Amino acid sequence: LQKVSRADLPTGEIEVGMQFQARTEDGGIVLVTIVHVEGEDVTLDANHPLAGRDLTFAIELMDIVQ
Repeated sequence: LQKVSRADLPTGEIEVGMQFQARTEDGGIVLVTIVHVEGEDVTLDANHPLAGRDLTFAIELMDIVQ
């Protein structure tokens, strides 16, 4: 999570749940989601949407190699 100034975001309406692409310091692109807006402060979340959730996988074991 990172708190940024409203002025650092594109102009227009800003709402919780909106997503933007941001560029990292090394030139990569990351998807960020607005999770909180308070005055001129906007909190962004760059975590994967499944981060922190319990995941259950159904698998079929096909072979065991020794």
